[in-house]
Amino acid sequence: MIGRLRGTIVERDASGVVLDVNGVGYTVHCPQSTLDALLVNSEATLTIHTEMKESEIRLYGFSEKLEQQLFQFLLQVNGVGPKSALEVLSSMPAAELIRVLGSGDAAKIQRAKGIGKKTAGRIVLELKDKVASYALTSSHLTEQIEVIRDIRGAGGDRRAETRNDATLALLSLGFSRADAEGAVEKVFKESPHFTDAGDVVKAGLSYL
Repeated sequence: MIGRLRGTIVERDASGVVLDVNGVGYTVHCPQSTLDALLVNSEATLTIHTEMKESEIRLYGFSEKLEQQLFQFLLQVNGVGPKSALEVLSSMPAAELIRVLGSGDAAKIQRAKGIGKKTAGRIVLELKDKVASYALTSSHLTEQIEVIRDIRGAGGDRRAETRNDATLALLSLGFSRADAEGAVEKVFKESPHFTDAGDVVKAGLSYL
């Protein structure tokens, strides 16, 4: 399986690019956000999702790991294939899609080409929890949590730890510190009994 490619963009069209890697040209399908940053004759590094079928191998490339993860989540939704997943990601930035999932605004997902009302509803229903879980288990999150706990002196205060963990999870999704902290504060104001960071993240997404 191909996980990453680094090379020179030699061709570019509305659906993707041809990336020359040591003389081998790879056709890579990309969402619009990634395409916008790629220019012919420029160097690029793309995170790759490989789709293998009996008759062909297709590569999908992303400039950000989060965007690739959202693509993979979308593929897990019944009725969403690679083409539809790219259309969803091309219809809005990754951060905006996360906000839409958090608010449950399926109508915005329907704006993506080929996505109907039922499919949009399934995307919102199935992915909100997955996005929250991904944020909490991101490989780089643990070290950040420890640093913030040391700085803020959270110690054994369970509520403070929950607050910090949830804030860092939202930061890992690309939100600013001010937005992340503001969302967490709103959650605790509405639901001061929360002690699980996952619950706080899921609720916090609706405030971003």
